Amino acid sequence: WTQAHDSIASMISDSLHQHDLPHEVREKFQKTMHIVVSKMPEGALNHIRQGLGGFRWFKTKNELTADAHKRGVMLGDGTLMLGIFSHEDGTIGLNGGQEEAGMDRYEWNKAEGAYAHELAHAIDRRGKFSNTPEWQKAWEKEIMGIFSEPPRLSEYARTASSTKYALREPPIGTKLSEGFAEFSRALYGSGVPWQEIKQKFPLCFAYFGKL
Repeated sequence: WTQAHDSIASMISDSLHQHDLPHEVREKFQKTMHIVVSKMPEGALNHIRQGLGGFRWFKTKNELTADAHKRGVMLGDGTLMLGIFSHEDGTIGLNGGQEEAGMDRYEWNKAEGAYAHELAHAIDRRGKFSNTPEWQKAWEKEIMGIFSEPPRLSEYARTASSTKYALREPPIGTKLSEGFAEFSRALYGSGVPWQEIKQKFPLCFAYFGKL
């Protein structure tokens, strides 16, 4: 735990107290975010500080989803959202997610996973890392893989298919960005041991180690 962790923790605490949230909800959100941030290295946190424009907290997924719709972002199947990052102003909108484990080992719909995913977008604001040739190579080999086979990380990580681009093919930059955020979900927002992640995704793991 470093000074960078203290700085992010203070930012999170201040933002939570600026929103009209019940005490128990605020405490749950802060505890969940603390779990995620504690797993992140100092370099990643410094990139978050550079790319983050602030937090927007919502009591329910319905409120968060309604806010996202106003911003022109919606899931193709009408699913309620757990988080959203704005590349325009750098703000992250978050809800508490689900209490139960997600649909796979990388905990797709658990709160820690959602927070780790959105924080990765702050790290990667405007494709700072995901648009590099090194990440594209790692994504193509370890995340995209052979499309006829089941996804190695998540379907969203290789297609971004449930975003506002649901009715058309998302641009490659969007796929790379969402793959970057989904790997962050696995690394910082799931209970999967890092050694196991490293063995399955050595190029992606090495890339994140340089952040």
